[in-house]
Amino acid sequence: MALVTMTGAGLMEAVAAIWAEVLGISDVGPDSDFLALGGHSLAAIRVTARVRELVGPDVPLELIFEAATLADYVEGLTRSS
Repeated sequence: MALVTMTGAGLMEAVAAIWAEVLGISDVGPDSDFLALGGHSLAAIRVTARVRELVGPDVPLELIFEAATLADYVEGLTRSS
């Protein structure tokens, strides 16, 4: 369950699916903004928990608020590994 097993487009696709499910929407792309899509603190906690299951425990909650887009968030995940 480490980031090394899932990177690049596969990681982006998996995280996009998590965002979509948690936010109850169908279209999340690389330029999507979590907060603009209706994300809030409880949704951020849910997303972070799911992403931690996917890539490991070292995902900081604040990353979702610091990253402007899904692409930025995934890049942050890659850096935090």
